[in-house]
Amino acid sequence: MQGKVVEISERVTTEYKEDGSIILTIRNATDADSGEYRCEATNDFGNAWTEAPVILAAAGTLPTDGEAPDFLAPVRPISVQVGQKAVLEGKIIGTPEPSVKWYKGGVEISKDHEKYHLESLPDGTQRLTVNEATFEDIGEYRVSFL
Repeated sequence: MQGKVVEISERVTTEYKEDGSIILTIRNATDADSGEYRCEATNDFGNAWTEAPVILAAAGTLPTDGEAPDFLAPVRPISVQVGQKAVLEGKIIGTPEPSVKWYKGGVEISKDHEKYHLESLPDGTQRLTVNEATFEDIGEYRVSFL
């Protein structure tokens, strides 16, 4: 599904809740429905988005205890001056602890990259620090978890 707009149908529906949340439901999901889903919101003052992976498992194969990964605080856009440190943070929950990956422009950021410092704190905070930001560091950064 990555890069495609979700087509609403009898099989794929959305539900808007009073608390402002939106539920995407996919009935009779197939392998083709697996992938990363992105929800975007836009108004006159800007935009925000969040992403979540959808992984299909055979009936009865999912763990019976634990908690699915979710964002408690999504990563927010930031602005920094050239030469400054840029810090992107998000906070996630999940049991067992989710595996986290950071991306810049769709390319995974290596944990041993000298330009970037990746941290996973005990409270679920995920932090990406860009040391001495330059114009080459401008772009879309995202964090995903499984």
